[in-house]
Amino acid sequence: MSLDRGGASIAIIVISAGVILICVALASIAALARVHAVVDAAADLSALAAANQLLVSTDPCAVARTVAHRNDVALDSCTISGAVVAVTVSKPLPAGVAALSGSRAVGDAYAQLQRTPGAWD
Repeated sequence: MSLDRGGASIAIIVISAGVILICVALASIAALARVHAVVDAAADLSALAAANQLLVSTDPCAVARTVAHRNDVALDSCTISGAVVAVTVSKPLPAGVAALSGSRAVGDAYAQLQRTPGAWD
């Protein structure tokens, strides 16, 4: 009787578990990257929308809040300094991804209103 009988089955189980673990880790990293991309894009859009409203609105931050909400993120801060709008948005991370990098993804963006010569003449 051989002592290594069934050894291949154990090796296959261990290798399969390792492959599954790697797949789960890669899926979590991909989900984390996607959430951060969405948050960064929402921050940019919110800042640009608010800067666009500087000419016509008394509350550009309300526009930034609306754009952030439509992109499923929370507007954490919105500050206006002259023609520059700075926004910070965040979004909770999915439960499986939160263990990798904290509980929220945060994005910052700045937009400055500039007059292009001849554009408003």
